[in-house]
Amino acid sequence: MEAIRNGASGLDELTNFVISIDVGGAIKPFNNGAEVIGLLSSTGTVNTATIRAISGAVSERGPQPRTLHFVIQLQVQISPF
Repeated sequence: MEAIRNGASGLDELTNFVISIDVGGAIKPFNNGAEVIGLLSSTGTVNTATIRAISGAVSERGPQPRTLHFVIQLQVQISPF
């Protein structure tokens, strides 16, 4: 949420935790952290990200699948004002 609010950069590690992003009913591909933030920041639609929990030891992090992890579904809806 902080990255969406303030436009933080250097968040390419996000791709290790994001499983999929659905923007307005369509699954969208992403290659880096900026694209993840951009897709979740799309206005006028409900954007849904399925992510692995970002916690635990650094040795447990990375792109390879885990046998035990929490999966979270995050829904973002941004309305212009």
